[in-house]
Amino acid sequence: MVSEICSLESGIDKKAALTLALSDDAHGIKLKIKQWGEKENEATDDDVFFSEVWLNSFVPAPIVPMAKKYLFQRGLSLEHITALDIRFDSYRQAVCFPVRDFQSRLRGLRGRRINPVKNLPKYHAYTTSDGRSSKYAWYGEHWLDFDKPVIICESVFDVGSVYRVYRNTCAPLSASVSKGRIARLRGL
Repeated sequence: MVSEICSLESGIDKKAALTLALSDDAHGIKLKIKQWGEKENEATDDDVFFSEVWLNSFVPAPIVPMAKKYLFQRGLSLEHITALDIRFDSYRQAVCFPVRDFQSRLRGLRGRRINPVKNLPKYHAYTTSDGRSSKYAWYGEHWLDFDKPVIICESVFDVGSVYRVYRNTCAPLSASVSKGRIARLRGL
């Protein structure tokens, strides 16, 4: 099959090529081939913002001994904990990382439980009172300088680790990176 695909001319119908490539056993894979210029069918998150007053209800992590100890164990210094504005959620016993957009507006909060509870996720993505969250904002986007290389990490702690030595880093806050999220980072 590979030789068949390699021998195809550049003007071949893409749907036919995809059908050929998946003909052996597609295991239920569903693919949609977008046509040139076709827009993604994803809603924007331009209207999802969080209140600074709400953020200030979370205590700065450096003044909570348990949070500070946990963050030190994760390799973050007091200087970096403060620079990243890490907060503490006493209800969830979690350290929280504010997510800000390119204009430094609060777009979300990502929490990580210090002592994960059985059957509950380690991470918590906070939502607005009506259950919405910022769909595309990246953790760290507000400090990015696109005139320098950007390091994309998986999680907020990975960003914290890289931030110690190179500050031009961010994380998508999701297991996969959607086209909408990439478009946001590219400024489209």
